[in-house]
Amino acid sequence: MRVVITGVQGFIGSHLAAFSLERGHDVIGIARSMSPAKQARIERLNHNKSFHVSYADLATEAFGVTEGADIVFHLAASTSSGQSLLDPSPFLRNNYVASFNLYEDARRHGVTRFIHMSTDEVYGTINAGSHDESSFLKPSNPYAATKAACDLLLQAYHRAYAFPGIIARASNVYGTWQNPQKMIPTFVRFALSDAPLPIFGDGSHRRAWIAVEDVCSALWTIAEKGHLGDIYHIASSDEETNLNIAQTVLQVLEKSTRPFNFTPSHKARRGHDSRYSLNNAKLLSLGWQPTLTLDANLSVVIKWFQDNPWWLATEAP
Repeated sequence: MRVVITGVQGFIGSHLAAFSLERGHDVIGIARSMSPAKQARIERLNHNKSFHVSYADLATEAFGVTEGADIVFHLAASTSSGQSLLDPSPFLRNNYVASFNLYEDARRHGVTRFIHMSTDEVYGTINAGSHDESSFLKPSNPYAATKAACDLLLQAYHRAYAFPGIIARASNVYGTWQNPQKMIPTFVRFALSDAPLPIFGDGSHRRAWIAVEDVCSALWTIAEKGHLGDIYHIASSDEETNLNIAQTVLQVLEKSTRPFNFTPSHKARRGHDSRYSLNNAKLLSLGWQPTLTLDANLSVVIKWFQDNPWWLATEAP
């Protein structure tokens, strides 16, 4: 198949490109700009004759990006909820406007499968139980709101134009090549510097974690078996508090227990939901299963960051 992946130089996009090439597909990666850090994620793929990268700012012009594609995986987005609280405008531009342009281009060119990557953050916090695909959307920050808006627009396109879109909402994804500003690589960076690990609030915020490799297999399961117009949750049952993740990082790196740098509860950033949880039964019914548990895989990822300190010093999105 001819596969188009937007955000190919991003964390999940670069892994998905490698996964797709291993399955024998031709991959056209779409990236907004070039930088050494972004290029590093896909450097290992550049020798593959079935892999090509095009540069386009989807928020400005997406015409022709999806021409000839059998499947489009739309992963390009600005993803930091914290940064969206400081300045929402890039998130409206890079998430909502860019997605609208890409939907239009895919509609013009008759794409038959369009997988839109969304997030568990569109639901907001849940104190007990898990959200299913019909749960009410209640985003708590501008990033999550733009992703929810993209989801609603895609659903409207499906109903109005029979647009072949499918929404994939994932829980917290972790793995090698993740943005150094995300939580796990940040913990590793501070631990390697023998500095107290920074933790919002008291560390009791809970997240369900899933390995990026399992996300890639899930996206392909959705692309091949998912029903057009539907929503699927990509999630595992591996739920941990932020404090437990921090303690694991210290243990794996053999750093002695040290005081953490807790943000007082009254100063903890707004829009930082206390818990996310997704019910993945619908995706499991398609035959997908996560294969990498947090207990077995987190130490591997932590050691990768330890062995690649140059990556921790970059500002890659």
